[in-house]
Amino acid sequence: MIPIGFDKTVLMRVTAGDEALALEMVELLMNDLPRQREQILAASARGSRHELARLAHSLAGGAAYCGALELKRRCLELENCLLGAHASEVGRPENEVLDEIERLLSTDADPQAR
Repeated sequence: MIPIGFDKTVLMRVTAGDEALALEMVELLMNDLPRQREQILAASARGSRHELARLAHSLAGGAAYCGALELKRRCLELENCLLGAHASEVGRPENEVLDEIERLLSTDADPQAR
């Protein structure tokens, strides 16, 4: 069963209907989220807007591919804020990315059990 927070339609399209592969992809993303969260926090602490934008872009791509559409949306908002005219307003979108990561991680860690 595809876990909450992931769009089954996207996953089935990407995996040509292979639910086992879809679950594996979700598991890979979930296993990587703690590392990505730490990288975002570290880049933010260093004030490295370029690195933070790169991390948000990368995470948005992985989230899109796995059907984590809310995480994708929040990452793109952060990236656009960092690269656009609203770079001074990064705090809210950054916190929203971190909150969405936490929300996904707070679900059962085993995608097979969801």
